[in-house]
Amino acid sequence: MAHVFFRRNYVHVRELNLSEINYLESDPEHRPRASLNYTPVLDDDFLELLTTAFNNHPSASSMMAELNCTRIRFVGGLPRGFACFQALRREGKHADRYIYGHHESTRNKFGTDKTFKSLKQFVPHVFWIIVDQPLADNRPRGCLCKLCAEQNYRL
Repeated sequence: MAHVFFRRNYVHVRELNLSEINYLESDPEHRPRASLNYTPVLDDDFLELLTTAFNNHPSASSMMAELNCTRIRFVGGLPRGFACFQALRREGKHADRYIYGHHESTRNKFGTDKTFKSLKQFVPHVFWIIVDQPLADNRPRGCLCKLCAEQNYRL
C-alpha cells in the first residue's frame, strides 16, 4: 500500500529533497576526528550515490511500493545535520564512505560516536526519514536501520 503522503500520486521517478524535511533531529556537531584525514563528499555527489544505493537496495521494491513510484531520485540537499566523508583504502583505488549526523550519535546511552559505515546501511534510515513523519492519528513504526535498532535494543 502506498504511504499516505504518496498514495494518490504515482510517478515513475519520484524526486525527493531531503533538506526540506524540517522535523528531523540530527547531530550536526558529530563529525570525524581530524586525525582520520577523511575528506568531505560534496552534497551533489553524495545525493547521486545515495540515489543509486536506494534504488538498488535489497528492500527497494517494498520501499518503492510505499513511495508509489518505480525509482527515487534525490535532489536538493542532504537531511539537515548529515554529512558524508570518505577515506581512501590503502591501495587508493576504493573510497569507503561514512555518513555522520545520526541523532543518537553521542546521546541516549550510545556513549560513542555512531556513523553509518556505508550507503547501504544508511538507506533504511533515509526511508524512515521520508515516511515516518509524525502523523496525527498514526503511530510511527520506528526506524529499522542498524543504529536505531541498536539503540532500541539498549533501552
